[in-house]
Amino acid sequence: MRPDARWESVGELLLKLQRALLDGDALALERRVYRLNYAIRVYDPLCKRFGCRDASSLGEARQRILLRLYAAVQRRGNAPITSPDGFARRTVEWELSDYARERRRRLAQLDQEGLEKSGIYESDDLLAKFEGERLLEEARQKLHAFVGHYTSVAAAEGRGRLGARHVGAWFALRVQGRPADEVARMLGVAESPDAGRALVWQWAKRGRDLVLRVATSDTDPERARVMRAAALGGASEPAPSSRTG
Repeated sequence: MRPDARWESVGELLLKLQRALLDGDALALERRVYRLNYAIRVYDPLCKRFGCRDASSLGEARQRILLRLYAAVQRRGNAPITSPDGFARRTVEWELSDYARERRRRLAQLDQEGLEKSGIYESDDLLAKFEGERLLEEARQKLHAFVGHYTSVAAAEGRGRLGARHVGAWFALRVQGRPADEVARMLGVAESPDAGRALVWQWAKRGRDLVLRVATSDTDPERARVMRAAALGGASEPAPSSRTG
């Protein structure tokens, strides 16, 4: 399931992920991985060709693809990634080959036989995956704590539940990169698909403005910096296809 055309391709996101890693930018890293988490669904048909047809194996395949892509980019360092979409496709195929081989091995109960890996630097891949999981979890916890604080401030500013929903829509759409349809369902405004999408994008814009306003008086310098950067660095807003009242 591919997000709308405004979202970056997997290859484009890998280039941005590489830059975030080189810069040590935890916030940018968080954003790239959230968007990759959705973008890699473009490989769902390929996953199914490798035998991942049920929800459980497909979910595991997506997680493995995400971590394998992270490890591959981390291993590149500052070396340019040429043909990023091709690089992504090859990396995904290697991971799916390994996963399919592991599944066949488990089914055949050949525990005594070592697993031949399709790529190189297997130990580096494993270490990079562990390090990636740790860094991503730390960034996720920090960012979610900051967003939770701003949501509480928004609710206390007199807008009540609606202010909190504005911040929620902004975070889901502009930072996490979730599809508008999903955010509309999450916020309970999906009765009319076109109207719901337009409404949550309006809310996201108000939420962004609210975050910037709150950041100006935030007494925590790091939190203010991170939230301001998130508000100024989110995905570009599309033109809604319908009007809402």
